[in-house]
Amino acid sequence: MTLSAARDININAVMTASGTSRMVMNTGTANGGDSAVTDGTIKVGFAPGEANGFAGRVDFPGRSGDDLLTINGQDYTVINSLGTSADSTTSYFPSAPADRCGWLRTTSPTLDSVR
Repeated sequence: MTLSAARDININAVMTASGTSRMVMNTGTANGGDSAVTDGTIKVGFAPGEANGFAGRVDFPGRSGDDLLTINGQDYTVINSLGTSADSTTSYFPSAPADRCGWLRTTSPTLDSVR
């Protein structure tokens, strides 16, 4: 699935990328009669009453790895486990809570977004 917006992409519900699907999101992209802006972002709805705190999110059920998520031309690695402090083979943030998941930029060792 590809989502393109002239400004922002607002995710206010759960989207599921299952099977062999990929998620591609492009902000600040001219489409239709709308001109592109330079400061488009992806906004995920926050809902304090929800079990995980988010009204919107993108789920990749039972899947992790490369070639699943691209944002503004940047590929991300989807992760579903951060490991534990006793796991010496985990290359992702072993001191982070193991019940968190999210995405990781593939060209940088820093975590961009974890939900």
